[in-house]
Amino acid sequence: MHPYQYLRTRAAAQHLGLGESTLEKWRLTGDGPKFSKLGRAVVYALPDLEAFVGARLVSSTSEADSLREQLTPSTPPAPRTTPALTRNGKRLGRPPRAGRTAG
Repeated sequence: MHPYQYLRTRAAAQHLGLGESTLEKWRLTGDGPKFSKLGRAVVYALPDLEAFVGARLVSSTSEADSLREQLTPSTPPAPRTTPALTRNGKRLGRPPRAGRTAG
């Protein structure tokens, strides 16, 4: 038997005082605590949650700013893409509803 206790996303978020969506986003970006996938279930080991918090332990706001800079990726975010255009310069998308004319 494994000595660790595992928490699902909801319980892990409550344990950390965060929203479930924050942990879900962090899983995508790789910014959050370590997790395991057991089939479709995502679980967090308590020691990994505690290590995640411990690695972010600071004693002043300036120290927190420094830590934030260290943890933030150095590459700038990708620019937002604009919608594709048709040959006549109008946006692609759903056709206009019946009874309405295209503008």
